[in-house]
Amino acid sequence: MEIISAIITCAGTVVPSLCECLRHRCNYLLHHGGNTSILKVKVEALEAQRKDVQVLVDSATSALKDIKSEVQDWLKSADELLKEEEEANKGCCLNCCSRYKLGKKAVKMASQIDNLIARRERFGSDVSQPPQVRRLEYRIASGEVFQIFSSTEKAMRKVRNDLKDASVVGVHGMGGVGKTTMVEHLAVTALKDKLFDHVVKVTVSQTVNLINIQNQLARGLGLTFRNDDTEEDRKDKLRRKLINVLIILDDLWKPIDLFKVGIDVGVLKTSNSKILLTTRKKDVCNLMDSRETNLDQLSEADSWSFFASIVGTISDDSAEFESIRKKVAKECGGLPLVLQTIAKTLRTKDLVVWTITLDRLKQSRPANDDNDEETRMFLVLKLSYDYLKEWQARYFLLCCLFPEDHNISKEELARYGMGLNLFENKTRIMEEARGDSVMIADKLIDSGLLLKGDKEGQVKMHDVMRDMAIRITRPSKEAQTASSSSDVNEVFLVIADGILKVDAKYTGISLMSDELRSLPDALDCPTLQILLLQDNKYILRAIPDNFFATMNALKVLNLNGLQATSLPSSIGSLGNIRVLYLDHSKLKDVAILGKLKNLEVLGLKGSHIEALSEDLGQLRNLRLLDLTQCPYIKTIPSKLLSGLKSLEELYMQGSFADWELVDGSNSTIEARKASFGELVNLPCLTVLKVDISNVECISSLELQSLPNWRKFNICLCRSKYVRSKIEMFSGSNTKFPRNLVLDLSMKKLPSWFLDLLSEQSVKSLIYTHNDEVLNILEEYEVGHLDNLMSLSVEDMDHDAPLMSMKSPKENPVFERLDKLCFHHIGLMEKICVGELPIGSLAKLSSLEVKQCNALVSSLLSSNLIKRLATLKVLNVNGNIGVTDVFGFEGLEEGHLYLKNLKELRLNNLANLVNIWKGSAGFATFTNLKLVTVIKCEKMTHLFSVSMCQSLQQLEDIWVEDCSAMKEIIENDQANSSTINVELPKLKTLSLQNLPQLTRFYVHNANLQCPSLEYLHVVNCPFFTAATADFHSSNQVQENNEQHMKLLRKRISVAWVYIREYIFVKL
Repeated sequence: MEIISAIITCAGTVVPSLCECLRHRCNYLLHHGGNTSILKVKVEALEAQRKDVQVLVDSATSALKDIKSEVQDWLKSADELLKEEEEANKGCCLNCCSRYKLGKKAVKMASQIDNLIARRERFGSDVSQPPQVRRLEYRIASGEVFQIFSSTEKAMRKVRNDLKDASVVGVHGMGGVGKTTMVEHLAVTALKDKLFDHVVKVTVSQTVNLINIQNQLARGLGLTFRNDDTEEDRKDKLRRKLINVLIILDDLWKPIDLFKVGIDVGVLKTSNSKILLTTRKKDVCNLMDSRETNLDQLSEADSWSFFASIVGTISDDSAEFESIRKKVAKECGGLPLVLQTIAKTLRTKDLVVWTITLDRLKQSRPANDDNDEETRMFLVLKLSYDYLKEWQARYFLLCCLFPEDHNISKEELARYGMGLNLFENKTRIMEEARGDSVMIADKLIDSGLLLKGDKEGQVKMHDVMRDMAIRITRPSKEAQTASSSSDVNEVFLVIADGILKVDAKYTGISLMSDELRSLPDALDCPTLQILLLQDNKYILRAIPDNFFATMNALKVLNLNGLQATSLPSSIGSLGNIRVLYLDHSKLKDVAILGKLKNLEVLGLKGSHIEALSEDLGQLRNLRLLDLTQCPYIKTIPSKLLSGLKSLEELYMQGSFADWELVDGSNSTIEARKASFGELVNLPCLTVLKVDISNVECISSLELQSLPNWRKFNICLCRSKYVRSKIEMFSGSNTKFPRNLVLDLSMKKLPSWFLDLLSEQSVKSLIYTHNDEVLNILEEYEVGHLDNLMSLSVEDMDHDAPLMSMKSPKENPVFERLDKLCFHHIGLMEKICVGELPIGSLAKLSSLEVKQCNALVSSLLSSNLIKRLATLKVLNVNGNIGVTDVFGFEGLEEGHLYLKNLKELRLNNLANLVNIWKGSAGFATFTNLKLVTVIKCEKMTHLFSVSMCQSLQQLEDIWVEDCSAMKEIIENDQANSSTINVELPKLKTLSLQNLPQLTRFYVHNANLQCPSLEYLHVVNCPFFTAATADFHSSNQVQENNEQHMKLLRKRISVAWVYIREYIFVKL
């Protein structure tokens, strides 16, 4: 009877739920016509709203105002939704199945449009914001701490005084004396002292290019030029932006006409803007009508102090060794760059090497002439170069082919180095060449010969070092008097300065960013090995047909940005070419490249080619082929790719995706396309980045062994639109070595592919636009995702929880997962159902939930909170139904949860009332440092008094646009006459647009915030607290604009789409 009773009880529960579920789904079919009609009306409304917003944006843009990121995101979402609706309308309702799907999609899209229109109402007609101008992020290029010596202190004091009443201030001195470092330090100080709102640094260099100067200024001012802007338009836009700005014009070699750039010196004073320039020549300061200051070399005492600090402790502390070191420092002539470079070169050497170096330094003293000091500096610096091995020296010289202050990619240097046989071991594979490039770059940085670039994976060359390298590579007898132990005979042309004068001895020519207007009919350079023509808007419009005819030794050629639709016939004569770049070119036919039998690296990224010619199958030595973002490629001939037996790396994302089915049913015999099996069977392929439009392309493949893809990005999605959207974020490089994007379940993948994911350990996975009901716990088991580190589920119409533990299990799931993201899951009401096994999510540090509008009640229920012991960052955005973030009901007494949480970011949660539900005693926020709450319109308070007891590490609070917020800290303690509230680490409190906020804490509280430094209160008309009420031991700064911008930038970075975490440079 008990069993029967249980069955009846179960049936009484399940059957109604089942009926409700069936009724819900039948409505999609029965009301298909009505749903699509409603959708049509709403689409028209959205289109009208889209046009209105675009008009406002265009108006703001023409007025040089910055558009709010919220508005940009809204426009993007509207465009995506309208495009999705247009694609959906292409389907035909021929049967019940298709009517059901379209009806379901219509309901979903109508709901999404409602949400978009609601978001539109929130920002109204206010689409712009105060310009977010890029501040100068000060960092001494060498990575060393800035040191002030007597000479720099004197010069800095004079420059500071000059900036008070002079519009143009100039600093002159020898190359390497530290002019750039000093003015950057002055700029940072000026920002801290609020003398300027913004600093923009422009590198001018020897070859003056006014357009390049304008572009640098525009980037620094957050300004974008249009393609159709005239010269006057550009100047006018710049002039209107120059308000309270310090402009650094670095490394002037001759005067420039500031008015032609867009800088009116006459109005600088009224706009509180200044120009600070650096040059090696005093005459330039005078001709620029600047208030000039000379930066002298360091004194002997300062030189020794600086030199000794870099050398560090040496095991041999004898008086003899110290005497030698002091003499070497003296020979460096008081130039910080020289002192630093020589010190870094010698600091690991013994006494014998130091003594030999001292003798060579003394011998390097040139005879007295007009350039005595500069020549002496180059000869001294060259001693560090002379200690390099051959391949290190050639790598260093290779860097001078790039423009001054250019961020040089180590990846590009690796590819060039392979083409030039530069590395020590001449028989390389691409990955080893990459490793060597990094190793040599680090060695040169450590020696002071190169600088770290602005981004990871980049290097820079100090202008003095570049000048030295150019001198070494000049085709003159003086340049070939190298006493170097390395046998390097490079002869380079680096600066054409508008006139191309060719020497038959040249081994390298770079015309990057040069003003050269045309190329000669032919270039007689039989010894030329590397030719760089990229970033040149004139000469790449057309290349003479015989231009390459006599370049028999050429190995590396860069024609990125080529505007011609075909290549000159003479390129087919480059029999020794090994590296060829044609990225972002307008080429449509590349069949001639099949003649380049020794080609190893071919870059066609972002080009306009429409098909790959069968002739390319003759490139038997090709190791790397980059076809990223070539959307015009419609077909790849069958057996072309399988013939590239040496291919190690293939990049094709955002390009061809319609691979031939195994049975050939998706094309005719005459037009047979490449099959995915051709890639699987390439013997040397280790890096693959590719799109696949149909899973059947890989389903029927029969493999003898798994491919050895040590790195892969594979996007398996039916929609070209989705693939292109993914590619927008991914590019051709990733943070993780093995990444997968799917619009289907793991269950539909062939067994060999699942084995590959297991063996190679996929690290990053994105599910997107999946029509199936997805349970990521089942996906974990099917896909063997034990080593997965990043998981994102997005753009799905799910009404079931994504994490559903249907039956108890012992083995943990996702135990190595670091980041988890749910975006735009339309109908999901709960994230997790059931108890996850102990050990699950054991390393999860970041969780993001965005635009999951059907979620209700607590965002994170107790069953999930139990497994978030390592969570550090929680980002929640746009989940309309959520009323509280943490649901503590059902947790065990005596356990403290969320103790590692450091950042809590809540944005656009229309129904959020509380951060937690239940007793706050279940959580300890002892490591919480940052809390941001934006557009949570039902929240009346942020914390309770009892919760504050655990906020001992809290540093930043940002509350904005919360219309119901009345107080930050609410009293939840009964019968307490005096309440002690202490936030010992709180540094920044920002309260903006809070119309009902009256106070920070309850009246009878004793508040202590001893570390408070910044208080921002904007548009809070009833807020009465003063800085003294916080009892800070610091002098609290109120409404500091610079600090607000920095904090806003820090906050906005965290809202960047999760794929920007996944897809960044290796």
